[in-house]
Amino acid sequence: MIRIQKYLSEKGMASRREAERLILAGKIMVNGKVERTLGTKIDPAKDRVEVLGRRERRAILLNKPEGYVVTKGAKEGQTIYHWLPKAFQNLAYVGRLDKGSSGMLILTDDGVLASHLTAEKYAVEKEYEVKTQEDVTPAMMQRLSGGIRLSDGLTKPAHAMKTGKKSFQIVLVQGKNRQIRRMAAAVGLTVVQLTRVRIGDIGIRNLKPGEWRVLAFNEINLFKN
Repeated sequence: MIRIQKYLSEKGMASRREAERLILAGKIMVNGKVERTLGTKIDPAKDRVEVLGRRERRAILLNKPEGYVVTKGAKEGQTIYHWLPKAFQNLAYVGRLDKGSSGMLILTDDGVLASHLTAEKYAVEKEYEVKTQEDVTPAMMQRLSGGIRLSDGLTKPAHAMKTGKKSFQIVLVQGKNRQIRRMAAAVGLTVVQLTRVRIGDIGIRNLKPGEWRVLAFNEINLFKN
């Protein structure tokens, strides 16, 4: 059993303080009946809780395969939405991956979540594994970590680490268009494979390319908090 305020907070539908105001205002329904008592507990597995005038926001995590675009306008079978059921076709991607890249992609209809994931002021880390055509050197990693001057400005400091003769790992807190490919090119590297493996504290785990899962309430709150 869990208090309604905590349940709504974990669902990302309202802060605990806001939930208290909604309860007192008669805006919360439990199993079709208005609930006005603070501290009432519900069973999330059995009880249906609604906020009048609001709908539950959704967020999923997709392991995007290489070779698919994130836009809906592409030919059938060439877009990431090919992998998603009808119920999730209206979700928008957050933090695009280009056609040649793969890995973690979050899709949601939660504008607050999308803002926290993309706005630079929140500095949410995105970790990538990169394979290159040329050999990687420590000097290259030092340059990538310190920031690279691109056509649209200087990149923020990153954390780049060599992981193999022709591979490296990089963690960014911003998302310029094709940023890693352009940064790599600036130090003499050609990217041949790019995979996003982590966003914030959430990793790709055991999701195979093309597989997806719903983000848990506590995972969504990790980004919002």
